[in-house]
Amino acid sequence: MNIQEVRQKFPQYNDLSDQQLADALHAKYYPDMDKSEYYQKIGFSIQKTTPKKEPLITKRDISKFARPVLELGGAGLGGVLAVPANAVAPGAAEAVGVGLGYLGGKKAADALDSFLGTDVVFGKEKPTPTEAVREFMTKDIPEAGIVALSGPALQRATVPIGRALRSGAEGLYAGTLKVPPSVPNEIRSKAIKTGLEGRYPITEKGLARLNRDINAMNSQIGDVIEAAGKSGDTVKTRAILSRVDQLKKFYANTPNPKPYFDELDAIKQDMLSYHGDKIPVAKAQKIKQAIYALNRKHYGEMKTLQIETNKAIARGIKEELVAKYPQLGTLNKKDSDLIRFEEYLERAVNRTGNYDIANFGDAAWTTAGAVMGGYHGAAAAGAASRIARFPGFKSRLSFLLDKASKISGKGKYAGRLAGYGIAKSGDNPEPGE
Repeated sequence: MNIQEVRQKFPQYNDLSDQQLADALHAKYYPDMDKSEYYQKIGFSIQKTTPKKEPLITKRDISKFARPVLELGGAGLGGVLAVPANAVAPGAAEAVGVGLGYLGGKKAADALDSFLGTDVVFGKEKPTPTEAVREFMTKDIPEAGIVALSGPALQRATVPIGRALRSGAEGLYAGTLKVPPSVPNEIRSKAIKTGLEGRYPITEKGLARLNRDINAMNSQIGDVIEAAGKSGDTVKTRAILSRVDQLKKFYANTPNPKPYFDELDAIKQDMLSYHGDKIPVAKAQKIKQAIYALNRKHYGEMKTLQIETNKAIARGIKEELVAKYPQLGTLNKKDSDLIRFEEYLERAVNRTGNYDIANFGDAAWTTAGAVMGGYHGAAAAGAASRIARFPGFKSRLSFLLDKASKISGKGKYAGRLAGYGIAKSGDNPEPGE
């Protein structure tokens, strides 16, 4: 009896598949017979089906990837090409270019869908001319406008945020560095900028890193000077000392300038007697470095006139060397900024070395923590208060604020992406999604 005859005899099993019926009969009546032999006896064979292999990338995948690339790529390209070098209103020209580029990219994506046949897969029907115009006016143009205008809108919105964050970073770092009030505002601002941009925390590690950076900068300057020294180049001593003569203009306004003039002339004569009319550039560089080291390490031990004269000679050497080797200009400027900043950072680190661990603010925070969280709350609040006042923490926090401030004016492309998402949010989902 084959499987078909079994079905005719037992119609109540029609809801079972052939294999289910054969297996049930085998288990009930022929459990000792080999199943493959039983299958052969009743004329049943298992049909092996090979599963259909899906392609790694489908046309639908290509379409879904290509559309945003074409639309956003067209918007970006349109924004670049639409702004001539002498544009009167570059912002408006860019917005128009972005909008037109987006529309061009959208039409290119539609053409790709039609070519791949994915417009049929996605359930799109070819619109009539009237429907096409209506869709262009009510859907495509508003989408282009959103993409075009969202970039500049977000960019303008981030400007005040960036300024506020930058101001907060500068204020926090300045309050921790504590440049003396007697220092001119321009020099104070430059020191704060050097510390923030260099990311020098007000700690011993920050000071050590600053010293390494100064040494590295001096090494670069030394390499230029060393190369020049091999050619026998020199600088004129009298040209350097002309900066000392400029000091006389200042001391001429004192009640008795003669002692100052005599001392300045003596310094000039001593330098001429010792070094002669010309100084090799390598030697001049070493004199300048020695002056900086003396002024930094023995600032409180020297007279004001001596300090100012040393500064004038060092400035004269620096300016004469830059005149001969212009590439030293940028290096010397960075070196000077770091050396000047080193003075303030060193003072701040020495001051915080004697940092008062406990004060009234700590007590207040500890009390508040005790009220809210008992012993553990008091300990946590007190520790948090001390950490928040610690100069190393405050300076590092200022670095985070400064880094965050860089978002100012950077939101154009993020705005376009956000605008694209908004423009596409009203699209109908694809079938099966």
